[in-house]
Amino acid sequence: MDKKKSLTTGEVAKLCDVSIPTIHKWIREDRIKHFKMPGSGKIRIPRDAVYQFMKSHGFPTDEEQDVINVLLICAPENYNKKFANAILKSDTFQFSIANDVFAAGMTATQELPNIIFVDLSLTGVDNKNFCGSIRNTVNNANLIIVAISSAFSNSQKKKLTQYGFNEFLEFPLKATMFKKKINSLLKKN
Repeated sequence: MDKKKSLTTGEVAKLCDVSIPTIHKWIREDRIKHFKMPGSGKIRIPRDAVYQFMKSHGFPTDEEQDVINVLLICAPENYNKKFANAILKSDTFQFSIANDVFAAGMTATQELPNIIFVDLSLTGVDNKNFCGSIRNTVNNANLIIVAISSAFSNSQKKKLTQYGFNEFLEFPLKATMFKKKINSLLKKN
């Protein structure tokens, strides 16, 4: 699986099994390479620098430990967050919910998701421009964008695929089906 080029301080803390303040201390002491995101000032640490640091300090770096999948759900405010919490409560997923297109773009820039789920009933979603805009923002060739709706015709799927959507899910979403879909998409990625 192609991985993100940089990690957040929280992701690095999880990989190293230390607290976030410890990561900040290492950054202040210039013990680990890092950079700040333009605009937000959020700290990111290049993946290569994390592994160099981990290896030079004897941290385990097995493949299972470094899998952190970031999911973004772009859905209306009435979206059932309990449903999302129940399905995505896992050590291998981090997720956020954005309630509008602007928030989705901002969140995608900061969190660099592997998969974005977009409820097409969300007000303000311009299906034609949404995917291109998000893909340019995230700059991840392996980003998967999933359209969610109550039903899709074959012609709608074809059109949405041309716009840049990779997959389709139909309401009502069942937790087991949703989780299976996420896992299959991550394996493809």
